Amino acid sequence: MMMVRRGLLAWISRVVVLLVLLCCAISVLYMLACTPKGDEEQLALPRANSPTGKEGYQAVLQEWEEQHRNYVSSLKRQIAQLKEELQERSEQLRNGQYQASDAA
Repeated sequence: MMMVRRGLLAWISRVVVLLVLLCCAISVLYMLACTPKGDEEQLALPRANSPTGKEGYQAVLQEWEEQHRNYVSSLKRQIAQLKEELQERSEQLRNGQYQASDAA
């Protein structure tokens, strides 16, 4: 009788573990299938209310190009600002070295 109980408990524990793993796998698949797409993924396809076909893709392409132009101009402004800051720091360093050499 004791062996039957142990065998039954082992079988039930295996079934429970398999059910938990199955639920986890189903949950992951559900999340992958049902999560909303990000902005980058949605941009590749025409929107539901936009014209379809060639015109829709051209509109999406123009929007994408405009976003990249804005991004490039933002990066150029940041580069110019960093160059100015670098030049100011270099001048401060030179002035500090001149003052140190004058004091010595």
